[in-house]
Amino acid sequence: MIQPTRATLLWLLGGLPLALLPIAFGPGSWTIWLVSALAFALWLTVEAFLILSPRALKLDVSTPEILYVGRSGEARIAIRHPTRPGRRFEWVLELGDNLEEVTPLVRRDLEPLVFTLRPTRRGEVEVKALWARWNGPFGLLQRTRRIALDRTIAVLPDIRTVREEALRIETQRTVLVGQRVQRFLGEGSEFESLKEYQPGYDPRGLDWKATARHRKLLVREFQAERNHPVIIAIDSGHLMREPIRGIAKLDHAVNAALLLSYIALKSGDRVGMVSFDSKVRQSLPPKRGIATFPRIQSHCARIEYSDRETNFTLSIAQISQKFRRRALVVLFTDFVDSITAELMLENMKSISRRHLLLFVGIQDSGLLEVRDAEPRSELAIHRAVVANDLLRERTGVFRELRRRGIQCIDSPPEQLTNALIARYLRIRQREMVG
Repeated sequence: MIQPTRATLLWLLGGLPLALLPIAFGPGSWTIWLVSALAFALWLTVEAFLILSPRALKLDVSTPEILYVGRSGEARIAIRHPTRPGRRFEWVLELGDNLEEVTPLVRRDLEPLVFTLRPTRRGEVEVKALWARWNGPFGLLQRTRRIALDRTIAVLPDIRTVREEALRIETQRTVLVGQRVQRFLGEGSEFESLKEYQPGYDPRGLDWKATARHRKLLVREFQAERNHPVIIAIDSGHLMREPIRGIAKLDHAVNAALLLSYIALKSGDRVGMVSFDSKVRQSLPPKRGIATFPRIQSHCARIEYSDRETNFTLSIAQISQKFRRRALVVLFTDFVDSITAELMLENMKSISRRHLLLFVGIQDSGLLEVRDAEPRSELAIHRAVVANDLLRERTGVFRELRRRGIQCIDSPPEQLTNALIARYLRIRQREMVG
């Protein structure tokens, strides 16, 4: 489709005085206006003839086969140079749902294009088309074309972040209790080795039989017991669909759960997983060994964004029935206020009688920003009051959970994984599950 540009309209406005010449100087001056109009029409005709034809645009499109939720990827488009390039080009990608374009408009000549894409949810996203608009050589006309691409990209949980975080944690000397070289003298219940006594060691760890046999003071070293079951329960109800920092709470929970499962498997524990909304949707029995991790990845990729309200009574009962042996249950969920949390609290109490429960909430840092922002209007004051009430009620719910002996984490997404891994390692070191 060919359209006039702003320059064409300005030229037409500038030619209006020529149309008034016959009025000012008599009918003989109309020839000046006619010649000017014909010259401008000829100019537009030449522009239309010289403007680049859509057929001359040849594209080589490269889009990633896989993207990770919350991580940016690149779509590259190479353009073969036509024989008569235009003066200016604008490029826009037409995208499907749940895919954001970080660079929405690209203004370039016929050079390779790089579009940064950022998916906001797991599943499949679509790059539908590329819109191109370019001017003619004189800038009087412009042409627009829609080039269908129809590329589908799979969006998976952010495994790359899990690997990076796992590598960082594994390099620290204080992680993977019982699996790495370090031992915790006087802690744990699983005998690990004998070691010669040194000043500062706990004398209660002296092994007198071994001391008499070797004729030197020896102490017993213990390590944290392995092979504990860790059940990761992820709420996929409608409240978990709400975005924080552009990513659904459910995806923040999935990323943290993947990292926890990796660390737990490396530590020798057995990891299982369950997802639920109005009822339990998927479950994975606890297994040990790092070979289990791909199955957990596949399980997480299949967790759907549900629009159902979470039924804690039914779901917690089903979880308790599926996993009868005492385990560490890490529950990722959310609530709105203290009223909606009352029923949830009763069900947390029931599951904590059998299992050690770690309740994980994902804090919306946007509420803190609204509460602490400088009030510049009456609406801002009202919003700050509401945000403060929600935060106060949330604090009260977590206080009640702790009072009932439930382990709790309430952290913004950027600090969630560190807080979760630190709490898990502390639970293992103190053998709170056994």
